[in-house]
Amino acid sequence: IVDNFRRGDPGVLYFCSHAHADHVSGLTDTWSRGYVHCSLVTARLLALRWPGLAPRLRPLEIGVSHRLEVECVPGDGVADPGNR
Repeated sequence: IVDNFRRGDPGVLYFCSHAHADHVSGLTDTWSRGYVHCSLVTARLLALRWPGLAPRLRPLEIGVSHRLEVECVPGDGVADPGNR
């Protein structure tokens, strides 16, 4: 699930594309549905806003393939620093 933290089933992978308010709806300090995969910069911004969320953040290096339960290659959003 990308940028939707209000729903989810067991085994769902969560991704946060960037830290704009309309993309983090549902995240809180106590959110515990899984891990949030995101870029390092996004992880830092989310941890500043919700320190209790920090243990659930899983930063992914941009432009590198990552094997989770699926394989993905995150891209650089470039629009602004909150996208990286």
